[in-house]
Amino acid sequence: HFGKWLFLSTIAGFLMKHGDRAILGRYIELDALAFYQIAFLLATLSLALNTALVQKILYPLYCSVLTTDASAKDFKIARVKFLLTAGTFGVAIPFILFGREIVELLYDPRYYAAGPMVVGIAFAWLFQLITAGYNPVLLAVGRSKAFALLLLFSAVVRVVLMVIGAREFGIPGVI
Repeated sequence: HFGKWLFLSTIAGFLMKHGDRAILGRYIELDALAFYQIAFLLATLSLALNTALVQKILYPLYCSVLTTDASAKDFKIARVKFLLTAGTFGVAIPFILFGREIVELLYDPRYYAAGPMVVGIAFAWLFQLITAGYNPVLLAVGRSKAFALLLLFSAVVRVVLMVIGAREFGIPGVI
C-alpha cells in the first residue's frame, strides 16, 4: 500500500523536475532550449544540494525524533531546517545576483543568452528551497498517500501554468 503511493509520487516528481523542458520543446526553437538547459543546470545547483541534504539529514531526523519530546523535536527540526535553507540560499544568491557573469565566465559568447535565464530560474527556485524540507514529514509518519497527492497536485498546477506560460511568453513564461 505504501509503495504504490511512492510510485505515483515519483511520477509527479519527475513531471515537476523535467516537465518544463518537455513543454518548452513544443513552443521554442532547439537552440533556445539548449540555452535554457544550460541555465537550468546552473540555477538548480542550490535545489539539488537542498534535496540531497533533506534526504540525508532532515528526513532521517524526522524519523528519529518521532518518539522524543515534542518541544525538543520541534526545536531540533526547526534549527536543522533553518541551517539547510540558509546554506542553500547561500548557494542560490550568487546565481541570482551574478548569473550573467557566471555564464560569461564559464561559457563562450555563443551561450551568453543563458545568463538572464540563470537569474530568473535561480530566483524562482528560492520558493522551493523554503518549502523543500516539509514534504518528508508525511513519509516519516507513514502517510505516503498524502505525500503522493500533494506532489501530484503540485505537479498538475505547475505543468498547467508552464503550458500557459510557454504558449503566451515562451521561456520567461515557464520560468
